[in-house]
Amino acid sequence: MRRLFAAGGVPSAREERLLLGIFLFGAAIHLAGVFFPGFLAHDIGFQVNRQTEVLRGQLLLSAVSSEWGFRHTLPPALYVLLAPFAGLSGDPALVLRLLPPIINASSVFLIAYLLRRVGLPGPAPSSPPPATP
Repeated sequence: MRRLFAAGGVPSAREERLLLGIFLFGAAIHLAGVFFPGFLAHDIGFQVNRQTEVLRGQLLLSAVSSEWGFRHTLPPALYVLLAPFAGLSGDPALVLRLLPPIINASSVFLIAYLLRRVGLPGPAPSSPPPATP
């Protein structure tokens, strides 16, 4: 794991733990919201239907979406990405509730990598406090 982080520009184990902590905190908060009693996503039926169509092999399905001005839209790559997990679990709704929070929380790694690539300097080295006379 350390080699993967080092290849991504994370120079120290301390920063690695910080990124993992941010990831775990984000995933935990999002999943807590998903499992909150009484929470039901308003569009879960639409999402399950789209996922089921992808599972049936209709990768180029189109849907009329009110969000896009009642035009035909193609499915997001999320359905294709989640299709193997939905096929294995047998419950597309469960997969649509569990995996997107983890995917969203993992964006911290991409952001850290991109910030390193554009030249964000690393943390300043700590220096001892100046001696007082």
